Amino acid sequence: YTFLSEALLGQGKLTEASEAAERALKLAEESENELYIGGAWSLLGRVASALRNQPCQVEAETTGAARPSHEAGGKAPPDPASCFAKSLEIFRKIEAKGEVARTLRAWAESDLLDRRPAEAKVGLLEALHIFERLNAVPEVERTQALLNGRAQG
Repeated sequence: YTFLSEALLGQGKLTEASEAAERALKLAEESENELYIGGAWSLLGRVASALRNQPCQVEAETTGAARPSHEAGGKAPPDPASCFAKSLEIFRKIEAKGEVARTLRAWAESDLLDRRPAEAKVGLLEALHIFERLNAVPEVERTQALLNGRAQG
């Protein structure tokens, strides 16, 4: 469900991405695999951030009724910061340095969407430092691009 949620998030199908991310978290918790649990929390944070920052557009339902798209799931999305914090706690505990850095960068991207550049810069600098120590060149380049204000896919 993690990959499904990632794909749906990339397609902008946020309600479906949220449902898949929640299912991925549930399955990860059942497996008791902390790497999967941390990844699911990070993904849920990314989806929650996208849901919170999407324009409130009205979309027609199959029934013909319309409601704001951010309410389509029937409940408020979780707080992205809480999701990212849970993910970081787990990844730091198991010393998954690359995942710590990816989560820090994802949280920073969420902060940028929330117009919190100072907080984003702190997370990006920490992520960059970790990626540099790991010699993860593509990750360094992507993080540096975010620090320089350029989106990179």
